[in-house]
Amino acid sequence: MKPFSDSESRGRKRMNAAFLNITFADTLNAYNDGDFPAALQHMQALLNQHPGGGPNWFALLGNIHFKLGQKEEAGDAFAREAAISPEKAAQFLKLAMALFAATGATGKIRSLATQAHAALSDDPMAMHQIGEACLAAGDLDGVERVLDLLDDRNPQHIALKCGYYRLKGDREALWATLNRGVQDCPNDIFLKALRFAEARVVCDFEAIRDYENIMRAPDTPLANALLCTEQALNRLFWCRSEAVIARPSHDSNQLMAATDALSLLRHPRRPMAEAGRPLKVAYLSDDFRQHAVMSVFSEVLKHHDPARVEVTLLCHTVPEGRAWQRANFTPELLNAVVPIHGRPTVEVLDLIRRREIDILVDLKGHTAGARLDIVNLADTPVKVGYLGYPATVTGAELDYVITDSRVTPPESRPHYTEKFCLLPHTSMPNQSLETCIPQAATRAEWGLPDDKFIFSSFNAVFKISPQTIDLWGEILSRVPESVLWIRAGETMARENIIRALRRKGVSGERLVFAESTRSYQDHISRAALADLSLDTLPYNGHATTTDMLRAGVPVVTLRGSTAPSRMTESLLYAVGLPDLVGADDAGYVAIAETLAKDRTLYRAVRERLARNRLTSPLFDPKNFARSLETAFEAMAERARRGLRPEIIEIEPGHPPVHRAPVEEAA
Repeated sequence: MKPFSDSESRGRKRMNAAFLNITFADTLNAYNDGDFPAALQHMQALLNQHPGGGPNWFALLGNIHFKLGQKEEAGDAFAREAAISPEKAAQFLKLAMALFAATGATGKIRSLATQAHAALSDDPMAMHQIGEACLAAGDLDGVERVLDLLDDRNPQHIALKCGYYRLKGDREALWATLNRGVQDCPNDIFLKALRFAEARVVCDFEAIRDYENIMRAPDTPLANALLCTEQALNRLFWCRSEAVIARPSHDSNQLMAATDALSLLRHPRRPMAEAGRPLKVAYLSDDFRQHAVMSVFSEVLKHHDPARVEVTLLCHTVPEGRAWQRANFTPELLNAVVPIHGRPTVEVLDLIRRREIDILVDLKGHTAGARLDIVNLADTPVKVGYLGYPATVTGAELDYVITDSRVTPPESRPHYTEKFCLLPHTSMPNQSLETCIPQAATRAEWGLPDDKFIFSSFNAVFKISPQTIDLWGEILSRVPESVLWIRAGETMARENIIRALRRKGVSGERLVFAESTRSYQDHISRAALADLSLDTLPYNGHATTTDMLRAGVPVVTLRGSTAPSRMTESLLYAVGLPDLVGADDAGYVAIAETLAKDRTLYRAVRERLARNRLTSPLFDPKNFARSLETAFEAMAERARRGLRPEIIEIEPGHPPVHRAPVEEAA
């Protein structure tokens, strides 16, 4: 119980004078009569006289608080009863922990760990509660104490073990635990989905193939259940159907539940402000830090014209991540940052309303840390999705998605709830070329052979699909005087990649694993040492592809069927290398093989890239900012005229073209 102030203490003394003759029986009678406020008042008077309590006093106090809806206070009382009644400690500790869990008071659960270990070590559910509380606090030692006391056939307990091994960085134990869990709990969909997601991290290609085989028939009960449990972003790494990508996922279901729970906060959309002042555009993200999104977009933000847009950065970046902003943002951008980390949705909605934001641009989509409930409930006239998530954001009430005609061709339209705003050239922004150009480096410095053709891929390993590894194996087999230079930090992932390529007849000696670099400059300088970059499929390199093009390295890709599988195609067209886009698997392999063997053709391609990147719109953030501003103005003008969102196409250097077949009032 918390200490009382002086005024509260004086009040309690007066109350005690009135209750000197109150007994425990009187308190119990008030409780049994349903007069819980009186019972609480009686009990507080008794405890003021006898702070240590008596038999069952705190148990009764706990029940009184519970009846009054004061669950955390009830848990406090039951914990006190457990401490003074050893013979009933197990019973009251379980009650206390259940109430603390229900109210999110995980710190109080951790404070009971020692007592619980003594009284409840044979109760796996209680040990699971302790473990969950410790895991949430990052207390690995606390979790470790309960690991052997959990129920190995309970999916929640298995998931706790997986969380522990993930936080500890023990991928082998995590993978072994997941495999045993799926075997012991074959009907648990959550564990199946978790195992398939982890398979991509450790590059277990057989497990990934199993998942893809299940998804060949996405309407079966098993496939549908897995889809509903799957993280939306994970779906993009394997899925080749935009119709399937648009289906509900774990993220969209969570978003809809959160939106419904906060529905009372929803306000009708405000009308768009009249023309004559800069548009008030707010970007919403927690990626205003060292992150791939900012590596390509931060310079565009700097080039926004204040005469056209007034920028607000609704920043829910964790405070420790904001040092990057101070080092990389201009004073104007720093002034535009509005920290909202930890602020409740209702406060952010009020802030958006008071600032009269015209256009809210979400940079996250269905990625970790998104706050799409703000998007759904905000009263801004126009809501836009962009950059962070290359697909329709199912469940989000977005009017437009900023994209381009190669990433989202006409056949994509039926699978998006958003209307397309098509930028010229490409929808991928970037820093200007001069901000980071390759510096002199040698292959020996990076452990590369001087006498081999260097294929490379610096994409994250979870983008390496079975299709990708098979095509890489085919290319390496056809070009024996070559090596593959890739990024894979995890030991298990490296071993599985080596094993998969060995099955294709490619020895492990032909793989070079790239280590981490100290800076982006180092990364670009080493990337320039590669001869040809091999794209991943069906999730291409996005920022990674622009890195290779910046470094002067051509990239080979395959024409895809979803937005994430068409991004490199968009980038190659923007930089004048459309001939590096294969029409199918055979075309992808043939382009890579031909460039590796025909040195004259290869030099011509590399020289063309060297010339084109100097004038390419891909590395022109100032003009990119102009295109974005034109897009925002086109959206605003439609809203002003009372027209529904419709396809907008921004022509290079020209006003927007509205592709709506009929101008309909909203």
